[in-house]
Amino acid sequence: MHPEEIKAAIRMKGTTPSAVADELGISRTTVSQVIHGRGVSDRVATRISQVLGIPKASIWPDAKPTLMRRTKPKLVARTEDRRKLASTWDGVECRSGDRRAGARK
Repeated sequence: MHPEEIKAAIRMKGTTPSAVADELGISRTTVSQVIHGRGVSDRVATRISQVLGIPKASIWPDAKPTLMRRTKPKLVARTEDRRKLASTWDGVECRSGDRRAGARK
């Protein structure tokens, strides 16, 4: 479907893309990007599909299925590495407690 057809169909069902965004707790831009096929969000696409009562494959026939998962960031440094980093400043060793700009040697 063309993005304008999707938006018109949503309005004909008695709601708006903005209302869908508010319902999902996301920005209107995100919903717009999904409608236009520039953004990928299974949650948004599913909700639009539910509102319209049409399968996602009929709304976005060219869409590729994606697996998007959030991952937790890895720890940057272990405790002993952080201690080593704390004792240096710009790669220059300094005494503990002397971490001011004028205390570098």
